[in-house]
Amino acid sequence: MSATVDAEKVSAYFGNKAFARTKSKKLEWTEETATVEDEDEDNPASAAPVKLGKQYTRSTISTIANLDERRIPYDLILRLLEKICLENSEYSDYSAAVLVFLPGLNEIRQLTDVLGAHRDFGTRAFRIYPLHSSLPSESQTAVFEVPPPGIRKIVVSTNIAETGVTIPDITCVIDSGKHKEMRFDEKRQTSKLVETTIARSNAAQRRGRAGRVQEGLCFHLFTKSRHDNLMLDNPLPEILRLSLADLALRIKIMNVQIGSSVEDVLTRALDPPSSANIQRAVKALTTTEQITNLGRLLSKLPMDVHLGKFLLQSVLLGCLDPALTICATLNAKSPFLKPFGFETQADAAKLSFAKENSDFLALVNAFNSWKRALSNGQNVARKFCRESYLSYQNLQQIEDLRQQFMGYLIDSSFVNVDAEFSQEFRRLRFQRQRTKIMVLPESISSADVDVGLVQAALTAGMFPKIINIDSATKKLYASETGPASDLSLILLCGDCEFKPSSELAIVDRKLKYRVSGKTLLALKALKAKLASNMASRLRSKQADTTSEGDIWSTLALELFRSPKLD
Repeated sequence: MSATVDAEKVSAYFGNKAFARTKSKKLEWTEETATVEDEDEDNPASAAPVKLGKQYTRSTISTIANLDERRIPYDLILRLLEKICLENSEYSDYSAAVLVFLPGLNEIRQLTDVLGAHRDFGTRAFRIYPLHSSLPSESQTAVFEVPPPGIRKIVVSTNIAETGVTIPDITCVIDSGKHKEMRFDEKRQTSKLVETTIARSNAAQRRGRAGRVQEGLCFHLFTKSRHDNLMLDNPLPEILRLSLADLALRIKIMNVQIGSSVEDVLTRALDPPSSANIQRAVKALTTTEQITNLGRLLSKLPMDVHLGKFLLQSVLLGCLDPALTICATLNAKSPFLKPFGFETQADAAKLSFAKENSDFLALVNAFNSWKRALSNGQNVARKFCRESYLSYQNLQQIEDLRQQFMGYLIDSSFVNVDAEFSQEFRRLRFQRQRTKIMVLPESISSADVDVGLVQAALTAGMFPKIINIDSATKKLYASETGPASDLSLILLCGDCEFKPSSELAIVDRKLKYRVSGKTLLALKALKAKLASNMASRLRSKQADTTSEGDIWSTLALELFRSPKLD
């Protein structure tokens, strides 16, 4: 395990405390540069010419000038591998095990396809290993195998091999200079995985992968100008690129007297986030930053705030079982496998689980299908997984998480169970020899998956992560999506302004619905009752069993089962 830290920055944060330096052994290398202009539209300094460190041939200068560093140069990587492994005797000592860094799984697939079709790399003289966190454990373990004499290996990996995994026999590294990292858009309240240029510390880590136990060789596929002038010293800290909602809740729950407010605490961080981002993160707190009953309960759930809200809403709507499956799956590795060379078959198998144009319901459908197969024995279940391109191990982990999340709900008293289920559940939690599926009582969650109720609970939890599709705008790619009904948005999400005179319902000043006057007034009353029921449940941890509470809850359930606005 390796890591990089800015020692001077940490020292300054703690009042310029002294720190020790140790010398490390460095191998000599020749630094070569060429005349070329970087065309980075985001940075005007990129147009500055590179200083000459050595005179190059016109052919070399022309090649580098044609290199677009914003794209993955697959042809250059292939040509470089040919030079290292097949043509240049100077590099032959370093060709036994080569590590290629690429930003994501799609890029890994593309390069492994190219290598598999190559006249030399596609033969038995080479072993090509993809390495990605989503791949099965056995596939990840295979990269550590040392091939027999005469056989060389090429590992194509994301930054998982940069610090998280060390492959001892690697002697050569090819660095694309790219990686993917999660970014949170505070305005849109959505997280997205973006491809970006690595930092100088990342480049040093990747260079260090070559020759961990012997001398090595490293090729960086970017110019020295980009490395020296455009790259950051270190990657952007998570506190500056991920959601702060969870952190804000944790700060209030800890009750540590560090500052007068959440903003005061976070502005004292090593890398303080902006004030605007902090203010958006405290929505689970009151205006005085006192934690609400909802916030206190969410802080006890080991998951994203939005998933936690979804889980709590599913309890009220009687669809807890599929909600547990969805939350567990989104907190674990995907059960869907996509083996290299079998992508078409895997996609077809995944499509067979599709339901109501929802990725979330596809997860539930796949898990429930595995449960039915498992009821006929483990051999049947394993065969089902092989035929359906599902990971048996990941499905087991999902069931374990379902049980853990159920335990948190019971411990928090938000879900009340009888003595019989409580006893059976205790046996489940401490019996790990065999996979045993948790079956919830009918009083907590219906055995059947009601699509309308699940989608309503999802909408309530995920809001404001809502995508409004406009065909006139540029393309948008999103994963883990599902439809959101107009009724659930009006009744369960955000602040809604009801305007009977203009027959409008406006959710969070963004979503506008034209609704007839009488329907509008009925929706306004129902929304207030549902909010009151949730607040009462959060205060007392008991369901509203009064006749009035039952009437409103029953009405809401019937509407969500068939969500249509007339």
